[in-house]
Amino acid sequence: MFTLVHGIILCTGPKSITQIRNAARQDCHLSSVTNFLNHAPWSANRMQHRRMQFALDKIRAKRDKSGDSKRLIFLIVDDTCCKKETST
Repeated sequence: MFTLVHGIILCTGPKSITQIRNAARQDCHLSSVTNFLNHAPWSANRMQHRRMQFALDKIRAKRDKSGDSKRLIFLIVDDTCCKKETST
């Protein structure tokens, strides 16, 4: 998983599994990466839930350490429908 995430971040342009693995500069065999994607018993929904839980736990721990006991609130701004300037 680390190889995939690292490679996706570092890889530029169109991405293939080979390019992602090469961008991550990992010595693992290409079949290790493809076997993880094709045969590993993982769920995208479970992974998303665990990722969000990890982030919330980190935020709560930092707030607890600082003595902040207020309710945690998030504001998410979605600008997908806003007109975009070509320079930005």
